[in-house]
Amino acid sequence: MKKLLCGSCIALAIFCISASAALAAESGKCGELNRIGLPYGLESIGDGAFYYCTGMIGIDLPEEVTDIGVLAFMGCSSLKTIILPDGIENIEGSTF
Repeated sequence: MKKLLCGSCIALAIFCISASAALAAESGKCGELNRIGLPYGLESIGDGAFYYCTGMIGIDLPEEVTDIGVLAFMGCSSLKTIILPDGIENIEGSTF
């Protein structure tokens, strides 16, 4: 079963998740999302997690992130800066 975090939240601008949450796959299409707080301990960015979040301008991934899923940042047309941790092990195809 797929779990959506906030798919198609068209007016959401700022979003923070707790350390116990998982960033679900296919949570994207949040057009106004421009700032997100990701918790210490997050290890994976799911497939399509920020898919077409066209308002996102930058993101700093926690050091524990080792995997970024397919299409995770696809269509993020305003994305200018992404800080990748040193321990990244896998970035799927068509991530950006």
